[in-house]
Amino acid sequence: MRVAIEATIFSPDGNRLLTTGYKEEKGEYDYIKSYITRLWDTHNGQLLAVLEKEDKSEPFDAAKFSSNSKRLLTKSYFYDNKKANYIIQLWNADNGQLLAVLKEHKSRINHMEFSPDNEKIITVSGSIKDYESDYESDNAARLWDANNGHLLMVLKHKTPVNYAAFSPDNKRMITASDGARLWDVNSGQLLATLDKRVPIDFAKFSPDGRLVITLSDNIARLWHILPINQSLVDYAEDIKMHKLTREQREQLIEIEKYYFTSIIK
Repeated sequence: MRVAIEATIFSPDGNRLLTTGYKEEKGEYDYIKSYITRLWDTHNGQLLAVLEKEDKSEPFDAAKFSSNSKRLLTKSYFYDNKKANYIIQLWNADNGQLLAVLKEHKSRINHMEFSPDNEKIITVSGSIKDYESDYESDNAARLWDANNGHLLMVLKHKTPVNYAAFSPDNKRMITASDGARLWDVNSGQLLATLDKRVPIDFAKFSPDGRLVITLSDNIARLWHILPINQSLVDYAEDIKMHKLTREQREQLIEIEKYYFTSIIK
């Protein structure tokens, strides 16, 4: 029997270590490889759990700890009757207990992320040519409860969703697809589409939440995201040549929420 470790990841607090690897056992005609993912306590080296997936012939595609080190996400796929199934598993990172299996995606999962407060998860999927699946590409972002894995909402897109991210204050999220779309986390309302000219590969908030960077066609675009509060009214007043009435300034909020700042080539 041959054993190998291929990848490792630490939890943010350093108390847990995830390792993934495989073992090969000699079969009747050839070696049979099975993949194993283990969760360890870094203080004493104790094995806490072996994380099981439905098909051991392929490893987990990706894994990510929550920022408080309490939860763990793993991403994988397996074949059932020649159909690819794409799933995300939510684990308790303290003891390796499986909390939920997120099975709603019907095509390749491109990204998964915890919200900064660790209360929600966003996952995105889609492929232009989905060779791995007999399903049509579902081109969607899905928002989940990070405590129990319940599906909260589905945000449909016309083309594959390549990436998604939360704002630092947990109130908004951005998705990268046919344009970068800004959403309200609580209601799912579409707040703005930042660019519809080209497919967006990546979009992310700055640490203070005031900027968004988008990447497409080897061009980085930087966007200024204005808060919806009194400071926006003050901003609207500053950029106009003449004094606006309060009513005019409030109307301007819907026009001046988001504006383009610069292009970085």
